[in-house]
Amino acid sequence: PSPINQLLTGGESQFATEATADNLSLLIQTRAVGSVASKLLAKEKARPQGNVAAERIEGTNFIVVNARSSSPLGAAQLANAYAKAFIRTQEDQLHGEASKTLRITRQQLAATGTAPADLAKRQTLEEQIQTLQLLSSQSGAAGIRVVERAFAVATPIDHDPMSRAIFAFVLSLMLAVAAAFGLEYLTRKISSVEDVEHF
Repeated sequence: PSPINQLLTGGESQFATEATADNLSLLIQTRAVGSVASKLLAKEKARPQGNVAAERIEGTNFIVVNARSSSPLGAAQLANAYAKAFIRTQEDQLHGEASKTLRITRQQLAATGTAPADLAKRQTLEEQIQTLQLLSSQSGAAGIRVVERAFAVATPIDHDPMSRAIFAFVLSLMLAVAAAFGLEYLTRKISSVEDVEHF
């Protein structure tokens, strides 16, 4: 169900809320959000290069936006721009849907009679119109907000040159030993009398 229908009918289950958060974390990574994010970055005269990923924190409805870039400042700018762009696209979608539903509800109200039997239906439609008017004009109506902005850290995450150098040394040593045994096994050169007697 759409957010407007959920609001008008009274919410959703915990499972549906978690599934919605999972879906929203996928939407953050879409081209549409990326396009809005690049426009926001252009306004700030920032052009960081990198990639963005988003995921829901298990057991919550919080979504974490992770960005990787060549600099810590670039990663922070990317994460913040994607978060802001996502909120903006969700609010635009909600406002558009609220306006469309408002038009339909007003048409239904106009078509509803004034007889006492129609009184309850008219009252429900009038309440929905008030809610929809509030939603279509309200900022932050999507119910999504940034809890904590990304900030640039002094040292990059996952940056440990010493452990990487040790790993590369051990890996190259293992590959060298494997190559020596492989070449010895594949060679057809006769190196002793036993080799001749073997054939």
